Amino acid sequence: MTTQANLYVNKGTDFAIDLEVSYSLNAGESFVMSNKSFYSSFRKHHSSVVVANAAVTILSSANNIIEFAIPGETTENIDAGNYVYDIIMVNPSGDKTKILEGLLKIVPTVTQI
Repeated sequence: MTTQANLYVNKGTDFAIDLEVSYSLNAGESFVMSNKSFYSSFRKHHSSVVVANAAVTILSSANNIIEFAIPGETTENIDAGNYVYDIIMVNPSGDKTKILEGLLKIVPTVTQI
């Protein structure tokens, strides 16, 4: 089952969160993060067009840490409201695994700079 987490992103501000990836393997197998690719986008609804992509970067292969980030420039022209997102991990073989999904809420920002 995919892990679920709701995220709150302030419109027009940089957002980043570090995540530890845990992955179940068969006995004797080891998880190697450095050969994986990660992708993420968000949409208004699962079947709607992509509103924007989020950057997913490996911060530490040894500790299985990735960073999920959305720069403020990405959200400043997006309507505040609820969106859905996920993070997909792709193995060298091409196998895809959804590792995280949930609601991404763009929250209006009071201070305008």
